[in-house]
Amino acid sequence: MLPVFQTLFRLFPISSALSCLLALCCLHAQAFNPITDRIRVLVPLAASASFDQALAEVVREFNSKQNRFEVDLSRPGSTFQCLRAIIASHYANDLPDLAVVNEADIKVLQEFAILQPFERAWISKKRFLEHLSHRSKCGAHSNQNCSIPFQRSVAVWYFNQEALFRLKQEPGSIPTDWARLSALSQRLHKPNELWGLGIAGTGETAITRWTALGLKLEESANDAAVDWVKRMWDSQGNWLPGSPSVNEVTKRFMEQRAVILLGALDQWSYFKHNAPFRFGVALSEPQPKWFGTDMVLLSTGKKTAWAREFLDYLYRPEIALRLFKTATTLPVAREYLENSGWKAEIHSNPILKSLSEKRLTPSHLAKIAPQVREEWSAALWQAIEQPTEPSLRAGKTAELRTSLQKILSTNQR
Repeated sequence: MLPVFQTLFRLFPISSALSCLLALCCLHAQAFNPITDRIRVLVPLAASASFDQALAEVVREFNSKQNRFEVDLSRPGSTFQCLRAIIASHYANDLPDLAVVNEADIKVLQEFAILQPFERAWISKKRFLEHLSHRSKCGAHSNQNCSIPFQRSVAVWYFNQEALFRLKQEPGSIPTDWARLSALSQRLHKPNELWGLGIAGTGETAITRWTALGLKLEESANDAAVDWVKRMWDSQGNWLPGSPSVNEVTKRFMEQRAVILLGALDQWSYFKHNAPFRFGVALSEPQPKWFGTDMVLLSTGKKTAWAREFLDYLYRPEIALRLFKTATTLPVAREYLENSGWKAEIHSNPILKSLSEKRLTPSHLAKIAPQVREEWSAALWQAIEQPTEPSLRAGKTAELRTSLQKILSTNQR
C-alpha cells in the first residue's frame, strides 16, 4: 500500500480516511484542472486608483464565490483606447464578453452591429433610472437596450476653502456664473505662483466640463463652439496655462497652486480622502449635464448568461455602494435610492442632495466623433489661450470656424 494511504488509515478510522482520500483527489483535480471558462471584461482606467482597486476586489470576490467560470478584467487605457480595443478585437474575431464604454460612443459601436441586446425582463428588474439611461436600437433589435448605465457624473466646481479664507474671500461659497467667477480668479491670481482657476484644456472629459462654462454640444458643434470661445475672450480667466490635462489640473489643485477647480462629481471621494485642506463644492448651472460610461454586452451563447450573472452581482445595491464610495457618481437605479445604505451616503453629501433636486440632461457628446474630440478641444483651447484684440476678432473667429470645420470634415461623425 502506498505510504500516504498507510498514514491515513493509521491516523483516522476507515470512514475518515476515505473522506480525506476523496478530498485529496478533489484538490488534485483542481490543481491540474483549473477553471478554463472565463468571460473577458474591458474596463477603461478610472480617474482614481482607488476605484480601479475596488472594482478588482469585487471581481476577485465574485470569482471566489463560484467555480464555473472566471471574470477576467482587462484595462486597455482611456475610454477612447477601450473603444479602439473593441473595434480591433472585432476585426480579429476575438471580442470580449462585456465592456465599459463612453456612453457617447455607443452609436459608433452600433455601426459595427456587434452589440447584443439585454433581455427586456432583465432590464425591467434592474429599474434603471430613465433620465440616466441610453435607449436606442441595438442592431436589428428595435426598442431594446444595447447598453446599461454604469458610471454617471456631472461637472462641478471645487474650491479650496482655506486658501479663500487666507485670501480674504468668503470661503463658504463661490459665485457660479462665469463672469463673476472669472473676476474672482483674476483677483486671486499671482503670476507663476498661484492660479485662481484650474480648467482642463485637453480630452473629451475637458469638453464635458466646459458645458459648465456654457459650451452647448446639443447645437451645431461649429457655431456653438465659436460663440463659446467669443464669450471666453470677453471674460478671461487665469486658468492654468499650456493646455493642461485633467490629471495635471487636479495635481495643481491638490498642491494648492490653484484655488478653484473645474472638476467632476466622481472626483469628490478622491478629494475627501486625500485633500490636505478643507474644500467646498458647488454646481455651476441650473440644469447640469450628465456624462459617463455604459456597460455593453458583446458575447452570445452561454457566455451571455454568465455575463448577466456577473452583472447581477455587480449591480447589487451593496456592491454598487462599495464602488460608489470610491468614486462618487450618480446612482443609476431606483433600487439604490430606496436602499438604506445608499440613502445614508447620499444624504451625507450636500452636492448629491442638491443634484437629486435638479433636472439632469445628457451632455450630447456623441455629436462629436470620438477620434476628433482631442483635436477639437485642442483647437478651442488654443483659441481661448490666445485672446485677440476686439478689432481683430472677426478674422480670428473665421479662422477658428474654418479650423473646426476642417477637423470635423476629415473625421466624419
